Amino acid sequence: MRAFILAMLVIASALVPDTASAEDVPGHNHLHFASGHNPPLSNDEHTGFNDRILAEAFRRTGIEISLRRVPTGRAGPLVNAGTEDGCGPRIPEFSEYFPNLVPIKEPAITFEFVAFTRRDGIRFNGWESLSRYTVGHLMGSVILARNSDKHAAAVTRVKSVIQLFELLDRGRIDIAIIERWTGLDAIKRLGLKNVRMLHPALARRPMFFFLNRKHAALVPRVEAAMREMKADGTYDRTMVQVLNPLLVGF
Repeated sequence: MRAFILAMLVIASALVPDTASAEDVPGHNHLHFASGHNPPLSNDEHTGFNDRILAEAFRRTGIEISLRRVPTGRAGPLVNAGTEDGCGPRIPEFSEYFPNLVPIKEPAITFEFVAFTRRDGIRFNGWESLSRYTVGHLMGSVILARNSDKHAAAVTRVKSVIQLFELLDRGRIDIAIIERWTGLDAIKRLGLKNVRMLHPALARRPMFFFLNRKHAALVPRVEAAMREMKADGTYDRTMVQVLNPLLVGF
């Protein structure tokens, strides 16, 4: 009888799926996220807008997170390989490039990709307007790489926001393309003068957090928590505190 019971236990353990989510496995209620974003969206103190929204959404599901910043193009591969548990926010089709990622389908933020310049007289009306200008953007951005390669006269890719705006300030590029809040923050931190934001925005896209598919069971709970944050005012208050001050002067 003891041998029979032991055999049944072995069989039962073999049937337990290896994709158990964080809340199902004792001791695994702590997830590790990689952020490829810059201030004011993410920073080393984890007080950026994305950092705070992410931490609060998972706190409401009973899960603690750790966050580390990585180069823009590294977050997706790390999560796809299972080295990190999640990343984002990124464009909806991000998982087409990394098949082990699943989206949390409640938008984390809407990005406006915009152009900054020091030049006067630029007539600007979308991607096609870049055809006569040298353009710079950060490495690792799918949407910026795809469209600038197609439309700009020449493209320079850099590793950091500081490098991007130093090139713009020195006249090495005509236009810097970047997410709006990140660009505004860099201009203020560097104390740049005579840099203006061109209108209209080049693209406006909802962005989403992503999890490695082994945590897919968590997705509905996190989506519900994010909807709750928007309904109770937490989301808007965070935006007012972290992002809206950057609009002064623009």
